[in-house]
Amino acid sequence: MKENVGVLLAVSSLPGNHGIGDFGKNCYTFIDWLVKHHYKYWQVLPLNPLGPGYSPYMSTCSEAIEPRYISLDMLVKEGLLRKVPNFQAKTSKVNFQKVEEFKEKYLRKAFAKYKKGSMRELNKFQKQNPWVIPYAVFILYRRMNWLRSWNTWPEEQIHYFENNSGFPKGYEDECLFHVFMQMIAYKQWNKVWAYAKKKGILVIADCPFYVGIDSTDCWLNKEQFLFDEKYNPTMVSGVPPDCFSEDGQLWGTPIYDFKKMKENNYELLVHRIGYLASTCDLLRLDHFRAWDTYCVIPGEDTNARRGVWWEGPRYEFFDALYAKYPNIHLIAED
Repeated sequence: MKENVGVLLAVSSLPGNHGIGDFGKNCYTFIDWLVKHHYKYWQVLPLNPLGPGYSPYMSTCSEAIEPRYISLDMLVKEGLLRKVPNFQAKTSKVNFQKVEEFKEKYLRKAFAKYKKGSMRELNKFQKQNPWVIPYAVFILYRRMNWLRSWNTWPEEQIHYFENNSGFPKGYEDECLFHVFMQMIAYKQWNKVWAYAKKKGILVIADCPFYVGIDSTDCWLNKEQFLFDEKYNPTMVSGVPPDCFSEDGQLWGTPIYDFKKMKENNYELLVHRIGYLASTCDLLRLDHFRAWDTYCVIPGEDTNARRGVWWEGPRYEFFDALYAKYPNIHLIAED
């Protein structure tokens, strides 16, 4: 065994019958390949739903899994689908929009078949994963608003979960469809992960430091970020100019209000990292240096020239994290 050697391979980059790598048989084949060649680690990048630019580092939800990774072939084996034709099976590039349209058509068929039987498994998943209810409503509203960010929605939708706890009336079935996709995605991923463990392969997943504004994280926790009265970011992320770039890098994600977060012992971030760590063997913390010092840029700027460094929560945050998750396994990205 090559003790400290592994392969970084995004799930989307695996071969697949439907335009993208998924949690189907090629995951298992790849794990067997790792074993055969004496590797120990598989680094998968974030598994969360893809955000703007189809980036896994700008997700719409820290707890959900990208539905495009669901294997339709596995659903055929389970009897939820009769037959699925190949779609862009030989492509070398993923057309994320086309893949989503193709897969969702068949996932809706699988959901219709699933509903004819017992809903016990779905109800159990929903009960054990309370985050999935606001996630499903978020996706519903996002689509109703032509994929515009939540801070541009009607007021009642912006503040929906401040006044409600369940699905909007008349949209229960559509929301349950998104819950169903998450249940299937987690079921398939957990089988892949269990197989990797059985074969002695450790899975490294990924936690971006920031979350995108167009996310359940921001929508449900508005007071935890530096927003103005219209929920636009007053400061955004990036890095200032250096010898590689005279404009610096403007990432544009919202900035945490660490002073506010300190009041409840950084509960949002502690939960986020703890949850992601429960889906893998080791969790890589991307942009780790930001826990020490992070760059902020005025929200209205178009480059990072005015970026300045602020002090992060440092040891205080990790004391809170390890107090709640003493056995968590982390990798600091350098």
